[in-house]
Amino acid sequence: MSISRCQREISSPEFAEWIAFDRLDPIGREREDRNAGLVAMMIANANRDPKAHPEAFGIDECTIHYDRAAIRQESPGVMAAKIKAFLGAVKNSLSKKKG
Repeated sequence: MSISRCQREISSPEFAEWIAFDRLDPIGREREDRNAGLVAMMIANANRDPKAHPEAFGIDECTIHYDRAAIRQESPGVMAAKIKAFLGAVKNSLSKKKG
């Protein structure tokens, strides 16, 4: 929908209500990414090695963030270790299914 069409069809108060609603319960891609992150978090936690990663993964670790200010800056070594742990969990899960 174009901006001019929105301005013709939605009043300013209604638009403000939609903005407030979206802040409480996100609409669109952010919600879908959060739901996908929830599934990824459950899979990662179900397959993590508690000795190698004693704390459970959180939803924020498994969700895409579009606000660059909210993304925690980590060293390449830390990121590589997280990727290695995730791939190890996936490999472990697959080998359990085969055996």
